[in-house]
Amino acid sequence: MNITIYGKANCAGCDQAKNLMEAKGQEYKYVDITQNPEAMQMFRTRGFRAVPQIFDGEAHVGGVAELQTLVG
Repeated sequence: MNITIYGKANCAGCDQAKNLMEAKGQEYKYVDITQNPEAMQMFRTRGFRAVPQIFDGEAHVGGVAELQTLVG
């Protein structure tokens, strides 16, 4: 797995996703979209309106519920 969590500060779902990955001992990358212009542009291009948005490599996983299914 090559998980990237796109989120922002003060986001309960983002914290939940990060905590899940840490609890499972899985490595992940976290990108704060408010601090990363390229990530913000990707959000706008894809029409995302909520965080977190989670990817496994280039494949869009979804949100926290989908991440829980993926990592078990």
